[in-house]
Formats: sequence, C-alpha cells, structure tokens
Amino acid sequence: MWPKVLGKREDKKTPTSYGELMKIVEELTSRKRFVAQTHFRGKSGHLDLRFEMDDHLEGWTLDDLIKKEIPEAVTTIEQAKKEVADPTNWKIDWNTGKTKMLPTGKPQKILTQEKARQPKHWLTFRGVIPPGRVGATRFYPGVIVEKDRGWYETGTRKPYMYEYFLHGGKLKGRYIFRKLPTAGFRPRPGKEPFKLQMVWFFWRPDEQLPYILTRRAVKTGTLPPVRESWIPKEIEQKIPENLQYWKPGKSSDRFNKLKEAVELFKKKKLEENYLKEKIEFLKEMDNA
Repeated sequence: MWPKVLGKREDKKTPTSYGELMKIVEELTSRKRFVAQTHFRGKSGHLDLRFEMDDHLEGWTLDDLIKKEIPEAVTTIEQAKKEVADPTNWKIDWNTGKTKMLPTGKPQKILTQEKARQPKHWLTFRGVIPPGRVGATRFYPGVIVEKDRGWYETGTRKPYMYEYFLHGGKLKGRYIFRKLPTAGFRPRPGKEPFKLQMVWFFWRPDEQLPYILTRRAVKTGTLPPVRESWIPKEIEQKIPENLQYWKPGKSSDRFNKLKEAVELFKKKKLEENYLKEKIEFLKEMDNA
C-alpha cells in the first residue's frame, strides 16, 4: 500500500518534518472510537452507545424511544431504517445532537442502563441477529442500524457520573451520564417513606465547560489521577504549563494548580460573556 495524495494545502509552504508526522500518527492511532446504534427487538427500540477501551467496550443502553412501542415489529434492515428516519420516534434531536426539550423548556434527560463489558466486534456490528441469540429475543430478531460514529475523550469519572467528549458526525461536545433520583418518590402522611431510588440518566448539558474546571469540582475535592486531565486535548493546550495539574507531583500541589486553573477559566468565561453582551448592545444601538 502506497500513500495517496488527496490534495494540496495552500496554507502550508514548507514540508512537515518527520517528528511532526509521528506526532500526528500517534494522536490518530491513540484515539478511541465510539458508535451509536439504534437497536430493535420486535416492537421495542433503544439506542446503544458503545465506547472503545483497551481490550473491551463499555457501553450504555438509552431508553430514547418516545412511544411505548413501534406499531409493527421490526425484522429487517429496511424497516429499521424507516423507523430510525422518523424524528417523532426518538428523544434525541439528531440535527443538533441534543436531547429534545420538555414542555417545561428544560432539556430532556434520557433514562439509561450501564452495559456489561462487551467484546470489540460490537463496535462495528450492523445487521440482523437471529431470534434466540444475544441481542435478539426468543421470537424476534435483533436489528441494529448505525446512527453515528467517531472518537471520544474521557472526562470526569465518579461512581455517580461519567463524562465524555464526543467527536462524531452528529454527537459532538460534552455529554453526561449521571445517577439521579427518580421522580415520584414522596413519603405520605402515616406511611413509611419510600427508599429513594437512584438511576442513570443521559443528556448533553448546555454548560460545555468540563466538570473538573468548575468551582463545584474544587468544592467537592475532585482531583483526577496523575497523567489524566479529564479535559479534551484542545482545552489542555490552553492551560499554562505551571497550572497543568495532571502532571506528577504532590496531591496538594496538584490540587492548588487545579484551583488556579479553575479560576483562570472562570475569568475567561466572564470576559467572553462581557464581550458578547457588549457586541449585542452595540448591534442594538446600531439598529435603534
């Protein structure tokens, strides 16, 4: 196999050095993949999100079907594609990559369940699974259609929160899996209180700043393991070297660096908001 010329870069006048090329190759080959697959079993449908790890996949099952069930059992790829293309079926707006809005005006949180570890072949699987096999039911086949794919970066990891930064064709940005209490658990007078049940939910927050760079993270004493920043590479590059909290050192020193980095980004956000408001005000004055 020989390299193929795809085009000429007008913005670059000098050849890329061997060292630069190796950095590009290392970055591309170290990227971990993800896939979003719509999975039908009879009249039911859900979204599977699978993330590539070193030797397996971690994944989530999202209850993203709006209706209780699909009118007709899906048994073929053609049927599956038709149902997938119907936007009224799903809780995710695939034009924006966000969960759809509730009548209250707040983004919808999708009920989800964590999957057991899976082999990597599920990352590229699409097609029909015969009845009785894993991914199907006793009477109906399982039908899997790919909805999106790309690569991801890992964010904050806690027992009650998983944060991902997705770089897909449709799913882009910061996404959260979070354990929250279910609605409707209220004690009644004279009755024994219900035990609060915690379940996983999925959504794309309006706040796209990584959790670890928020004051809430500092308040809770959150600190990632050494050499893990829990932020995308693009943001890593914006943190001064003296504040790079993910580098080896005493935990107390690393935490102090993190606190300074948080304040730095808080200041930047305030400045960005100020400039945005100023630009909008000037536009309003021009139109007055």
